[in-house]
Amino acid sequence: MSGMGVFAARLLELCDYVQSWGDLGPMIYTIILMFAIVFCLPCTIFEIIPGFLFGIRVGFVVTMIGKNLGNLICVLLAKTVLSGYVRRTVLPKLPNGQVLERMIKNQGFAAICIFRGLVYAPLPVKNYGMGALDIPTSQIIWAAILTGSPFCLWWAYLGSKAKNLVDIIDGRAEVRLFSMPTNPLASVVVAILAIAAGGYLFKKAKAAWEVARAEIAEETVKQSKN
Repeated sequence: MSGMGVFAARLLELCDYVQSWGDLGPMIYTIILMFAIVFCLPCTIFEIIPGFLFGIRVGFVVTMIGKNLGNLICVLLAKTVLSGYVRRTVLPKLPNGQVLERMIKNQGFAAICIFRGLVYAPLPVKNYGMGALDIPTSQIIWAAILTGSPFCLWWAYLGSKAKNLVDIIDGRAEVRLFSMPTNPLASVVVAILAIAAGGYLFKKAKAAWEVARAEIAEETVKQSKN
């Protein structure tokens, strides 16, 4: 059996185990998802499964709580016992971490939301990397909740539409959902709004990034002269 086959088999066993708990299944899966985030497992699959097991409403709640508890633990570990390790191994993967830290200092909570919502980086880098920076834990987690809730809802909806777990593991559920017929006018309107909002946020983020980078460059020049 291939590595992916073993992973799929273990996921199926895990889902059977969760379902065996009956009404306690959502709580059990919340804990499992929390640890999946902490141990940097491929979280997308773990976020889709609750929608399949429990339906979109309960699945959304399970995903939100489990994921953000995991986010919180990651940040706290990065600020305490794993601080040195994260700075040696994770921060180098965080693009221009010093510039990011300055941008957040200048722009505050909005900059954290922009980074978590728009910047493409693995979730462990966003959690452990931001946790190692001089950023309040509460702001990181509130930004995670705010920017992550649409994704949690989407994954729960996707899972609720899957026919079986094999579809989720193989990615066929997503393909099937995207192939469903939609209202062309509504699709165009949503696409235009998404592009406009994304473009506006990207422009604001780029301007804030350039300001932060210029400030650091200026300070570096001054320090070199001294």
